[in-house]
Amino acid sequence: MKLKTLVSGIEWNSFAGIDKAYAIAETAEGKFTLFREPSGIGGPSSKMEGREGWRIESEGVVRAVVLEIGAPGVLARRRVTSGVQGTLGDADLRITGQGSFRSGSRFVAFQVGERTITFRPHRLGVVLTDENGELLAERRAGQWDAASVGLVETIAICLFEWAGVDSLLRFPMLALL
Repeated sequence: MKLKTLVSGIEWNSFAGIDKAYAIAETAEGKFTLFREPSGIGGPSSKMEGREGWRIESEGVVRAVVLEIGAPGVLARRRVTSGVQGTLGDADLRITGQGSFRSGSRFVAFQVGERTITFRPHRLGVVLTDENGELLAERRAGQWDAASVGLVETIAICLFEWAGVDSLLRFPMLALL
């Protein structure tokens, strides 16, 4: 899986002023393109809070839509801890997360329909597990080992990386250094 941003660092972390492509991912499931735009929900308060609408397309087909998420990094992390809604295919999507001093309490969860997959810290990396704790994918040294994942897991990994919410999985005091 290769993830690539199409814009510079400052533009990537800033509020999306117009609807345009911001990133691409080349995966076993195909090539995904991330489009970001100002949120159409909530009026002026959404813009003041930096809320955006994200959609992932593959060959002109919308695969996932995330409503009311923030720009990557701090704003996205804040929105994810409150819970973000969307759709993935025909199923409802909810993304939630929590940072904590206790390693076992840190997570970012993707609920797709009745299924939940969860990102958790693990030794020197991050793992993606299903609701039974079965390992689906693992990130070590910035690379994902996700050879046998499906569409849901692939899109979850892309959104997790693009939103920059992996900071929820790190020890909170490291942010102060």
